[in-house]
Amino acid sequence: MKAVIEHFGSDLDHRRLELHLAMFCDVLRAGRSMELSPSVTCMNDVVNMLMEKTEWRKLFPELVKLLQLFLTIPVTTCTAERTFSSLRRLKTYLRSTLTQKRLNHVAVLHCHRDRCEQLNLKKICNAFVERNSMRQSTFALFK
Repeated sequence: MKAVIEHFGSDLDHRRLELHLAMFCDVLRAGRSMELSPSVTCMNDVVNMLMEKTEWRKLFPELVKLLQLFLTIPVTTCTAERTFSSLRRLKTYLRSTLTQKRLNHVAVLHCHRDRCEQLNLKKICNAFVERNSMRQSTFALFK
């Protein structure tokens, strides 16, 4: 618990968090004795339980905040490093005139190219052409 509080600093109120964790354990024990709540073996069980029972989210706000922080922190920095190394390859001399917004879009497409390869480009192009009458008169639809 000390390591969690040191890591998150002022994002969490450690006294309230300790209280909410103790209360959460008490609620689980009471529910298990009446066979109302399932056993908790990992963080995923806690997340699923709080997703199902919305009233528990109001009862344990510090626990919810801890789980939100826990689920958004990446395990490693590999993704960020991979993004920056791909950005170096994308931002070449020829592409130095890209605006920041367009460069961000190209970088996202590059980093997630495995998902981009699954897209149906003919369908996307047809939807683009069909949205505007000028495009419809200029471009033909893919068959």
